Amino acid sequence: QTDTYSLDFGGDWTLGGFNLEAEFVYQLGGVKFEDAEYDREAFGCFAAAQYKLPVKLSPYGKFHFIYWPGDDLEDDGNIGEYDPMFLGWWTWNRWFIGEQITEVRSVKTNTLKYIVELGFYPVEPCQIQLMYIKHMLDEEYYPLGALNPIPVTSTNFADEFNLFMNWQVNNYIFVHSGIGIASPNQAAKEVTGDNKTAFFGQLWLMFAF
Repeated sequence: QTDTYSLDFGGDWTLGGFNLEAEFVYQLGGVKFEDAEYDREAFGCFAAAQYKLPVKLSPYGKFHFIYWPGDDLEDDGNIGEYDPMFLGWWTWNRWFIGEQITEVRSVKTNTLKYIVELGFYPVEPCQIQLMYIKHMLDEEYYPLGALNPIPVTSTNFADEFNLFMNWQVNNYIFVHSGIGIASPNQAAKEVTGDNKTAFFGQLWLMFAF
């Protein structure tokens, strides 16, 4: 049982072809676990910088940094692990990172993400994105919760590559397609017990009226 309060501050600034986004969340409250009570003192943050070239196809490069701290697992009565609370697809690549590692493996706290993104626009309403995502753990445990962790010996979790197309065909139809792979590193191998690379492909059609 958790009773968490979040204080949020963020912004989005654009100057010419340069864009900077950032958001910071401070959390406090209480956590009950097996008849014991703990205080939560945690935070989460992300920042992203993008530069778009003023030429045909509008190519751009972008770097993202996301940090959801874990807990040091010391029995000090405090929970330092960030609580992701209510995540949805509209926060994708802000507070919800990666098609494989976050959506399938559910690594939504105790994690650092480094993302390099390249993209362009074949036509104005159609975006092509290529992303490399480095998934790291903050503390050496798999985050089922700071009070119920799976210990590992490395913070190096996985490498993920995604290729996406997002196309607003008209006012009513939106098309998304994507392919990608995720390759486990030492921490993921210890949790899953294998070293298999995961592949995915997806197609999403939306009709709005």
